[in-house]
Amino acid sequence: MRYELSNDEWIAIKPMLPSRGRDTTAVIARDVASGAVRVLADDPHSDFTAMLLDPELDRPIAAACARERQRWQVLDAAFADDFAYLTHLDPGGLRVTGMSRDRQHWLIAYLRDDAPLKYFHYDRGRRAAQKR
Repeated sequence: MRYELSNDEWIAIKPMLPSRGRDTTAVIARDVASGAVRVLADDPHSDFTAMLLDPELDRPIAAACARERQRWQVLDAAFADDFAYLTHLDPGGLRVTGMSRDRQHWLIAYLRDDAPLKYFHYDRGRRAAQKR
């Protein structure tokens, strides 16, 4: 499931990966002022184990969970097309290992159990990835 927050709500919210009171780890946001909690992403069958944060705004972009295979759940709709492209580029598990502060250039890796790790430079503006 995916839940969205308005831009104003991000100001005092810190994303977390808790499991207390749940069967699986979810991505939540807790309002620092009120203590209110919102679930941003959850899956009843698998834990969320990683979260990609915007390097400039410190807002969650996407979160990864895995059961049989890693799956990314996009939390910021502005990045949905990027993840759609990147998850189909290679059959391996996508890892975003670096991102420029302007979010236009990413270093990504694909982890596979039957092949060596592959690195790519992803140019978000051109929506193209080049093997490194």
